[in-house]
Amino acid sequence: MTMSSSRLHRATSILIGAASLLSGVVAPPPSPSDPNEAVAAVATVAPFVLDDLAHSSVQKEARSSTSAIDVIGTDSTVSLPQHASDPLIMRNGAAQLSLVLPIENSDPDTVGQNGLTSYPAGDDASIIPAIKNDGSVQLAMVLEGPNAPHRYDYSFSAGSTLRVDDNGVIVVSDAAGVYSGIILPPWALDASGATVPTHFEVAGNVLTQVVEHAGSAYPVVADPYAGQALISSVTTGSENGYPRYSVRKTTFGQSISLGYGLGGGDDPLLGAAIMRDQGWIEAVSKGLSTAATIRQQYDCHTLYAAAKNPWNLERWRGTNDWWGVNPQACNWN
Repeated sequence: MTMSSSRLHRATSILIGAASLLSGVVAPPPSPSDPNEAVAAVATVAPFVLDDLAHSSVQKEARSSTSAIDVIGTDSTVSLPQHASDPLIMRNGAAQLSLVLPIENSDPDTVGQNGLTSYPAGDDASIIPAIKNDGSVQLAMVLEGPNAPHRYDYSFSAGSTLRVDDNGVIVVSDAAGVYSGIILPPWALDASGATVPTHFEVAGNVLTQVVEHAGSAYPVVADPYAGQALISSVTTGSENGYPRYSVRKTTFGQSISLGYGLGGGDDPLLGAAIMRDQGWIEAVSKGLSTAATIRQQYDCHTLYAAAKNPWNLERWRGTNDWWGVNPQACNWN
């Protein structure tokens, strides 16, 4: 299944078109013949990949650490492979997401001021894992020319279950059925800003991204975006003599909430469903009350206030069984 472009990608295309009208010619992105140029290609073709990056020291240490674990925040850690057979490992609390990347058995290169690592991934192709400040990882694939592979296999831990829905989102569970993480729908853009057809295929514990890049303007940039934590924190204040909860989403959680603003699909209803399920579990684990009114306000925000961050929920408010019909901005009297 091919995913439609996100609003962000459409905006990118509009900007490129405007530049063409002003100058007559759009300067092509650099051809990534070396790792530095691969990162430059990402910055030109899909600059949003480089948003909200973890510090450059994190990017470097995630690969060079002898313990293979680099702390991103209070609960999240990421380690990058040192060799082709090593998995990329993401941990958030008790959840672990482990996957082997479609890279070659050669030394990766650490490049640029962002400290990003570029791995060779076959003829005319490389993969740049961009670690975000919340521990999610955007795996930017840079396809330099027509000889680049069309299929990229990501192998998850033995026993993992990959559940794919009609919109292309992948929910990964471990061998015990415990939530491990989420992969957002795929996308791909070429050097002109045009959308390149791409989709996921699942066979057992292997996720394959197919990029139909023949005839595209190179380089092409595509990615799977993997994450775990949806809720960054829950803080408690006071209002009218009752607790007031402020639920802050992670960068990845905000993308989910908006319907994959950084992915290849645009489905706020599905994003809301994930936030009402896994997001609620995380929020409660971080201290959110399970009172009926808090749950109703939380659910209401996932549907009608998806863009807000944080979500503020007040314990003094009564229950509202009609919130889905008349949300009253999700903070009713």
